[in-house]
Amino acid sequence: MIIDDAIVVATAMLISLAVVVAVMLLAARPPAGHAAVIRRERSRAAVDPREVRLPDVVERLRREGLPEADVALVLEAAERRLVAPAFLWSWVERFGARALAVAVVGGLTTAELAGALMRGRCPDLDSLAVLAGVRGLSPQLCGGAAELRHG
Repeated sequence: MIIDDAIVVATAMLISLAVVVAVMLLAARPPAGHAAVIRRERSRAAVDPREVRLPDVVERLRREGLPEADVALVLEAAERRLVAPAFLWSWVERFGARALAVAVVGGLTTAELAGALMRGRCPDLDSLAVLAGVRGLSPQLCGGAAELRHG
C-alpha cells in the first residue's frame, strides 16, 4: 500500500512538472504572426553595409519594385561615379530605392551621397528628377520627387 501511494505521488509530481514545462515553453514562444516579423528584422539587422556586394544591391532594387531598365541605369551611373555598393545599400535603407534611383541617375557624386547620409537628410530631388528623366529613368520614378524625401 505504501508503494502504491509512492507511485501515485511520483506520477502526480511528474505530471505537474510536465505541465509546468509545457506552460513555460508556450509562454516563451512569440505569437504565430510575430514569427515573420522577427525573421524580417533578423535578416535586416544581419546586413552589414560594408559586406554588401553589387548583386545584393541589384536584388534589393528589384525587390523594392524598380523596373529592370531603371536598375540597369542606376548601376551604370553608380559605376561611372565609382559609388560603392555600401553607399547604394545605405541610401536604399535610409531614403528608399526610388530616391536612390533619382539621386544616382540624376548625377549626385559619391561625396554628395555620403553627405546626405551623414546629415540624415535627402537632398532636393526635384531638379535631379528632371536630369534623371532626361537620362532615361522611368517617368513613374521621376514624378513626385518631392514626396520621395518623406518616404
